[in-house]
Amino acid sequence: QSLGLSYTALRNVDIVRRVDALIQRDDVDPTRIASLGSSGGGGSTLFFTAADERVAAGLISSSPPMLPPKLQDGYFRRMFAKAARYTELPACTAHLTMLIAPRPVWILDGTEDECIAPRDRPEWRRKANKARAAIAQVYKVAGASHHLRDTWLEAGHCAGMTVTAVSAWLREALRM
Repeated sequence: QSLGLSYTALRNVDIVRRVDALIQRDDVDPTRIASLGSSGGGGSTLFFTAADERVAAGLISSSPPMLPPKLQDGYFRRMFAKAARYTELPACTAHLTMLIAPRPVWILDGTEDECIAPRDRPEWRRKANKARAAIAQVYKVAGASHHLRDTWLEAGHCAGMTVTAVSAWLREALRM
């Protein structure tokens, strides 16, 4: 945030305007718009898909939804001094992901993500799996368990974002 502006909000407004433009085109089916991204793009996909119901499906890669941590005193002074500690961000991205239900969502992460120090990976996965379980419960209550895909690959950052995997999931999610 700078100058009183939220870059996350501005980025999402920009994406919403792109969807506005897309649905005006004759060659676009407005019921088959999806968002996908990895790393920072995965975070954008999470926020954007939760915020705009015109997005029929979202693929969130290498930006796992998390439940909010208990913040300790001085958290905000320390957070900017530590690189790649996004697992401690106070945003409740798991709850935002729940807003996507019942639309299709694929949460895709690599167990060996280089953005997480090897010693921190077991705790990171534990926290991510706790959030994933909460998301799965919402999808179950919504009668949409079949629309939630949750994948851990034995790979690094941006794992699984292959043309083959993504196009197959999109065909399934958008029923093409």
